[in-house]
Amino acid sequence: MQNQSKEVLEFSKQIKEKMKEIDTFDFDGNTEGKIRATEEVDKLKEQRAEEQAKLLLEAFNKDRVLLVNSLQTATQSTAPAAPDARTQEMINEKLKKAEELGESGMIDEAQKLLDEAEALKKLGARPQPVPDSAKMSTHVQITDQKLRLCDICGAFLSVYDRLLGPVLRGLLLQLKN
Repeated sequence: MQNQSKEVLEFSKQIKEKMKEIDTFDFDGNTEGKIRATEEVDKLKEQRAEEQAKLLLEAFNKDRVLLVNSLQTATQSTAPAAPDARTQEMINEKLKKAEELGESGMIDEAQKLLDEAEALKKLGARPQPVPDSAKMSTHVQITDQKLRLCDICGAFLSVYDRLLGPVLRGLLLQLKN
């Protein structure tokens, strides 16, 4: 993975060398040297973590700027979507009524209907809700289970659960009585 900076790689290299020193001190029985080397390793790990945090923050900020820019260009370039069939039908009805009212001399009412039709055109197609995959998987899991109704207590029991079914039936029945 080459997305780490030279500084982070250098810290990792120094940590590895200090760990070898710690092993040598441990093997030699030099407790004081081992403690000092362990403290140095801890400091190096903190420095490496700080550098990695900086890199992560920079990458996050770059991604955020790109995302904001792409969203701005997407919202600027997209015109209102064409209305769906039901909305288009409502627009046509309002235009027809406005024309009839205009011919009969009711200009104010006709203008009101034209304004409503324009508002419906600007509204465009209603966005369809995007199904959440987590909810869908839960729904699929629930519907994939085969359940049967307990003859005694009316509880739903799994067809596949041969061991727990009678136990649950007995417990449920004991609790009901």
